[in-house]
Amino acid sequence: MKLKQILFGVFFSFSMLLGLNINDLRNISGDNPTPTELNNYILQKSKETNIPPIVAKAILLKEGLPNYKWKQYSPDNGYSHDTIVYHHDYGDSYGLGLFQITYHLNSSSINSDEVRKVVSSWKYNVDKAYDKLLTKWRSSIYGNGEDSNPLIIENWYYPIAWYNGSGKPAKNYVDYVYNYMRYEYKVESALSGSDNYDNILSKYKFIPEISTPYIIDTFNVGNNGISTHPRGNATYTLQQIVNNGGKLHIWDKSSNTYKKYTLGSTVGNLNTDIQPNLATKGHYTYPSNPFSPTFLGQCTSFVWGRAKEKLGIELKFTNEYGTEVRSGRDAKNWLKLINNFSHDKFIKGNSIAVWGGDTHNTHGHVAFIEKVENGYVYFNEANWDTFKNDGRNLGGGYDGYVKKWTVEKFKKYRSYAGNIIGYIHLTSNNANTNGSIIDGAGSLVGPYDNIAGGNFDYALMQPHQYNSSTVVFQWLYDVDNCSQIDLFAYPNSLDVTIKTKNWKEHSIKEAFNVRLNEYNKENLSSNNNLDLSNGISLKRRNSNIYWTTLSLTSKKPLSSKEYIIAHCRDNSARYKNGNRQKITPTLVNLLNSYYWSGTASLISKIENRNFEEPGVGKDYAVTYSGHKSFTTFQWYASDSCRKVRIKGVSESNSHINEVSIKVWDDKDWTTKCTSSLPCTISAPKVPEYYIIKIKSDANDIKSGYLQTECIE
Repeated sequence: MKLKQILFGVFFSFSMLLGLNINDLRNISGDNPTPTELNNYILQKSKETNIPPIVAKAILLKEGLPNYKWKQYSPDNGYSHDTIVYHHDYGDSYGLGLFQITYHLNSSSINSDEVRKVVSSWKYNVDKAYDKLLTKWRSSIYGNGEDSNPLIIENWYYPIAWYNGSGKPAKNYVDYVYNYMRYEYKVESALSGSDNYDNILSKYKFIPEISTPYIIDTFNVGNNGISTHPRGNATYTLQQIVNNGGKLHIWDKSSNTYKKYTLGSTVGNLNTDIQPNLATKGHYTYPSNPFSPTFLGQCTSFVWGRAKEKLGIELKFTNEYGTEVRSGRDAKNWLKLINNFSHDKFIKGNSIAVWGGDTHNTHGHVAFIEKVENGYVYFNEANWDTFKNDGRNLGGGYDGYVKKWTVEKFKKYRSYAGNIIGYIHLTSNNANTNGSIIDGAGSLVGPYDNIAGGNFDYALMQPHQYNSSTVVFQWLYDVDNCSQIDLFAYPNSLDVTIKTKNWKEHSIKEAFNVRLNEYNKENLSSNNNLDLSNGISLKRRNSNIYWTTLSLTSKKPLSSKEYIIAHCRDNSARYKNGNRQKITPTLVNLLNSYYWSGTASLISKIENRNFEEPGVGKDYAVTYSGHKSFTTFQWYASDSCRKVRIKGVSESNSHINEVSIKVWDDKDWTTKCTSSLPCTISAPKVPEYYIIKIKSDANDIKSGYLQTECIE
């Protein structure tokens, strides 16, 4: 007995090493999908992957066993339940289920859980078929533009052939499948003897004039059929098919119909705005692309070209001193080297996702995010599915299709890429200054003490991991009482870029780099003069009173909070140039054609600052009615300031387009009020820093003051 047990244990262990056997899988039971259920799921997968359903259904028909078309399970002698439909190919090779997903069951590397799921779940069986088709597509499509569009049916010749291997069997296979797409009588014949004959037949659509590359005079697959290597086969283009009298057809995703297609026309519902055209004006190749020819085919080369093709943006790589760099531009370094666009960790369309790399790949990875919609990320990338490592720097090129992943899947760790370390936003609905994030604003700085903040105010710069920070002030110039303002940082000195403009205009009047010295309260005297050795001053030499919008941007991402302090001075003060370095002005103050017309300081009721607290609990900003404009308030929500009210100081400026709010480091605004003021906002949580934005269309708000005040 003991010997038998030992022998059984040895046999059992040996059988486990061998993997699975078909009887293991026949013990798994399940229910077949109805034709409608299967049809609907195929349509769903096709819309996700851009594989036309006519292709999948024709393959499904070819793969299904006689009398068991569209079946996952069938009656089996000796079993009380229906068992998996399978075909024994040879040796330990078996095709399983609806799409006859093939496995070598005795392989030591087989994933037993995956195989059992292919058997137990008909949906997973369909999923694996689509995965296989996508793999075949990626390995066979080397064309550009329309020749790499999966919605065009005539592009599927080689991917279909390779679904069944290579050689003459692959040639025969693709001919069968094309006939199922072309002829109804072929489908009727294949379905004869199947249950639900009429119901299944009704799910098929046909393209009688579908073209194969055989009509091209020079196309010849050879006596040995179709090679496993794509470069070893005859190539063809859609233009060659047309030139030889063929017709082209495209799947319209929105209507689930098949239409005749003319080269150069709009590409169905694939959305040409998210489908790269690798031939577009040479953006992906030398000499336009800075990564070509040395790094042609790499993810970096592709993403650079995609940004240029879609958005007209030529990405520049510069170090912290503004010097262009040509080496060390690995994907993982892009957040540091592309510093003229905003960076953060929020997924949005028209952005570049950056992975930091791992032990397998220390260079990192980048991909181009086309759009984010309904919980899905649509993106394009290169040298991932097509990856190759031949000892040179050349990559495998574009993966060949738009990928659609859930947001959750996209955020997860990717082996050979690592974790996502940030996103570079190439277009933005958030105002930004040369890649920085506008955290909020300091209020009106001017000659009038009856305005909260008066001639002294401050704004808070928040730290952002990959971005510099920006704050904005209004400055009411007055030759007698506020001809000059002095600027400081607290608690540390800070290198910034300062830009000034007339509040009614887009163009920047002046721009320069400068170091703001640390603010010292003791330097303030009773007559508001400052010790000029401890700050930087700006001065206007104009006898007229007018408004200036003033932005300050940190030269690099902050590691902690910084306050920017502005102080008004009269014309008796000495003027100081300081250590400023002039730079070329660039546009700064736009938000979808809305001007930064007004700003306001931090609204709070905290008293523990080491400098004055102008605007405690209340502050003002000024608006201008000559154009679309917006103004912002910073708000520190705490137990002593859980609710604020925004109102116009007079009825003439009580009409607004929108009041919205966001957490200081978030990208999304939440609309709170429309049409008119006052607007009362309760903090979603405390303590927290928020930014309040009041936006108006031209003439909605008359020139005047807006007030935000803590009311609870």
